[in-house]
Amino acid sequence: MGAWRSSGDANTMWTATVDCIREVAIKVLGVSMGVPGGHKGDWWWNEVVQGKVEAKKAAYLKLVGSICEEERRACMERYKVARKKAKMAITEVKTTAYGRMYEELKGKKGEKKLFQLAKLRERKARDLDQVRCIKDEDGRLLMEDAQIKRRW
Repeated sequence: MGAWRSSGDANTMWTATVDCIREVAIKVLGVSMGVPGGHKGDWWWNEVVQGKVEAKKAAYLKLVGSICEEERRACMERYKVARKKAKMAITEVKTTAYGRMYEELKGKKGEKKLFQLAKLRERKARDLDQVRCIKDEDGRLLMEDAQIKRRW
């Protein structure tokens, strides 16, 4: 009869199992080099855009939480205004940032900068759908770029 355990023991066992599976998966498969956070990692993103997007999100949450029809209509109008302001801020910041970048590319160091951008774009494009590891002679997975190049 003592076979039943408390829920605390079950949670501890479950957590240990999950941690073990994650650890083995990371060792075998590696970790994606993706960029978390959506646009926040973009080079043109700034505090002004962040503020406008946060205001838009707040307006949307009020819209979703509204109960009566009159309140919903008012929240929808506020959300539309906030959404338009966020889009305009993003457009202005992107236009300015790309304009500066194009000016930099026209200069003497433009060719070097262009190759840096191409290399960065290629690195960002890597994802889990691409082959990131191969096996060596012994059947072990090679995940490091240097090891894979040596194997090829």
